[in-house]
Amino acid sequence: MIIDSTNKVMNLESNLMPFLQKEVKPNFKMDHNFPWIQDAIKKLDTMSLENVGGPNELFEKYKKYEYLLNVEKSKLINELFKGGEDGKQKKPLGEIKKEV
Repeated sequence: MIIDSTNKVMNLESNLMPFLQKEVKPNFKMDHNFPWIQDAIKKLDTMSLENVGGPNELFEKYKKYEYLLNVEKSKLINELFKGGEDGKQKKPLGEIKKEV
């Protein structure tokens, strides 16, 4: 987009003096080998790699504790404190601490 818009900027002389019949061409031609474009591409690549690190770390932390979100809380409470579905006594305190 930057290259195209830069190359569309033409010399003003052809608009101001149409009788000159000058060839319409950009002030300077820009392409992917232009130094500014190369520098911008390198900086964008560096920035995108830097900005991926934080979200990936957060995602790894989430995956570490993801199993907690998948627990059926009411079933776990029944098993630990109310003796479960089979009506047994509640679990000992040490076991409850370990589960929690």
